[in-house]
Amino acid sequence: MATQLSIVNGALNELGQLSVSNVNDDDNAKLLDEKVDLTYRSSLDDTNWTFAEKFTALALTTETGIPQFSFVYQLPVDLERIVKTDRITQYEILADKFYTNQATNVNIFYISNLTAFNLWPVSFEKYIIYKLASEAALVVTNNVGLTEFLKKKSDELKYEAIADNANREAFRVRVNNQFSRRVQVL
Repeated sequence: MATQLSIVNGALNELGQLSVSNVNDDDNAKLLDEKVDLTYRSSLDDTNWTFAEKFTALALTTETGIPQFSFVYQLPVDLERIVKTDRITQYEILADKFYTNQATNVNIFYISNLTAFNLWPVSFEKYIIYKLASEAALVVTNNVGLTEFLKKKSDELKYEAIADNANREAFRVRVNNQFSRRVQVL
């Protein structure tokens, strides 16, 4: 199971550095630790990661809408981006608010930026470790060759993780379809 420390140590090891038991014991570990969240969040745009997908009904606020939209809903605090809305085609997002003319039942599928490390598939964890290492390689090692190698490896692992994600999504869809058919038969 991934932890922030295991991710930092994985990146340190790829940079030829020793693992640490506490990130505050090493400047390079501190640097990597500070970059984990940004590296993770930038990776969320690569695809619709199944482990980060969430579905929620938005809460209607009492705030006044904007000229083209009458209703204002509060977006989730962990929203990275919306994947799709449930039957809503016209809306606008401003800051942490969702504006629409739909008065009830506003549901969204979205990518969460607060996904627990233990939900990450191994393929995604490896990708993040190499991406983190590639982003810090030049600063930590001053080695252009290693930086380029880690970037290339990170890109390869990204596509492996995306393929793994697609397989997970296909499996999830098959299971949901089989469940739906069984419910309809009953």
